[in-house]
Order: sequence, then C-alpha cells, then structure tokens
Amino acid sequence: MTPPPDPSTLSPAEKDALIAALVARIDALMQEVEALRAEISALRAKLGEPPKTPGNSSMPPSQGHKAGGTPGRSAKSKAHGGAHRPLHPNPTRRRDVLAERCPHCRADVRGAAQAPMHAYDRIEIPEIIPDVTRVMLHGGVCPCCGGRFKAAPPAGLEPGSPFGPNLRAFVLYLRFTHAVSFERLARLLGALISGGVPLLEALRLAGQGAENPLLQAAMWDAIPHVAGGETLAASFGHAGILPPAFCAQVGGAEATGDLPDALRRLAEWHAARVDYLSARAAALLEPLLILVLALLAGWITLGVFMPLVGVIQSLSGVGD
Repeated sequence: MTPPPDPSTLSPAEKDALIAALVARIDALMQEVEALRAEISALRAKLGEPPKTPGNSSMPPSQGHKAGGTPGRSAKSKAHGGAHRPLHPNPTRRRDVLAERCPHCRADVRGAAQAPMHAYDRIEIPEIIPDVTRVMLHGGVCPCCGGRFKAAPPAGLEPGSPFGPNLRAFVLYLRFTHAVSFERLARLLGALISGGVPLLEALRLAGQGAENPLLQAAMWDAIPHVAGGETLAASFGHAGILPPAFCAQVGGAEATGDLPDALRRLAEWHAARVDYLSARAAALLEPLLILVLALLAGWITLGVFMPLVGVIQSLSGVGD
C-alpha cells in the first residue's frame, strides 16, 4: 500500500485534489457495504424459509425425507426377482431346472432332494414370419373365339401393393398412435412439473389426460413405485410400455435436475417425428389417390360409351 503524502509538503490545490479523491473512495466503499448488507439480509431471509419437500416443490419423492428415517438420500435396496410383476397363471410351458453341482464345494448334487426356491417368468413374443402368398393367374386362348383370357384375381388378393391390410394397419399404429401419445405425455408432464405440481399429482393428471389406454395404465402403475422411493425413470421402466430411450433421458434429467426442460425437448422431438412420418405417408398416398381417380374416371367413361357402342352395333345389324 502506498503511504499517504505529507500534508505539509502539498500545495493548496494538491490538498483539494487529495481530499476529493478520498471522498470518492469513501463513497465507493459505502456503496459496497450497502450491497453486502442487502445480500446478507436476503440470505438470512432464505434461511428462515421451510425446506423443499415433494409436497411444496417439484422435488421427486425419492429425494424427500422419509418419516422415521435420517435426512438425505438413503441407499436404494436391490429389487427381488418377481417382486414387481406377478407370475402368469397359465404359462405356455414350464421348465424345472435342477442344480447339478454345489456352488461352494462343487460336489455333485443331482442325487440330492431339491425343492423349488425361485420362480420367474420370461415373456417373449413368437418370431414374426412373413406370410407370403404367391398368386399365379393362369390364362390361355379360347378355343371358341380365339381370344385370350386370364383368370380373375381372388377376392382380397388383387394386384397392387404387396402389403396386406393387417401389416399396413400394424405399421401405422406403431408409427403414429404411440408417437402422438408420447408427445402429449411428455408435454403434459413437463408443464405440470415446471408449474410446481407435486410429482405424484402430476403422474395422476398425466394418466387422466393420456388418450392411449396403455399409457394410462403405465402412469397409474408408476405412482406406487414413485411413492415407494424409486426414481421416475425406474418407475416408467416397470410398465414396459415407454421406449428405453425415453426412460433413459428421463433418468438423466432427474440426475441433473433438468426434468421439465428434458420433457419439453422430448415432446418437441416426438412432434417433429410425427410431422415427418405424416409427410412421408402423404407422399406415398398421393400416387395411390391419383391411380384410384384414374380408375374411377375410366370406369365412368366406359359406363358412358358402352351403351353407345351397343346402339351402333344394333343399328349396323338392322342396316345389314
């Protein structure tokens, strides 16, 4: 720090300049002191506020204080196999597996008495094998008039698109119905959580607002898991309806505290995906509509001119 100059050696003008500089410095220091006092008052007021809980904020129940427990996040217990989903009453097949060797001493235990200890279900859908029907229309030359003929296609197997109605309906259902439902679900959850609605109440309202019955069941199934202390992503995973990517992004957002913004981004992504698929479907349907209109116009033209041809032929026969 530079020592102050000796006042006895300063001129009156230099003394006035020194006094003005010291006054300006004192004013700046006073402003800093007032700002620090205001910050200290705000911190003291914040300390007097009640702590955040799942009931008065968007904090998930898994991070809240449990009754009779220590504050803070407790260690998550490992789920037991088959504890969350009941066993199917009528399984397709059963496999009774007997132990062959002791895991401790590697002794042969195939001759020892064994009892059931753990049962679980492995659910799988059958392998989807395309059901392809090759239609061969036969024809030839008429022995009577010499004209060529061909067999008419069977009903439901007319030439045109190689894909049947069941396959087309299944693809459209997976692409459009589920994507629209995911978009609405993500938007609704994001709006409710960002608005300060407790997570359990947000799940209940999202289940009521979802149009897809499968998503409604997923929301109602997630409520007891969240109330039991599990994360939102793990609760969604138990239902098996939401895509794994959706659950993974929700889990990452929960870890970073960015759940409302992440849900809004998911909704925007699903909306863009639906728009893209709708545009693709419209582009594919446009040629089909043109073909249908062309066939309709040709059918109308034939309906108009065929009677005229018959009249001309009958008049020609009368003239002969």
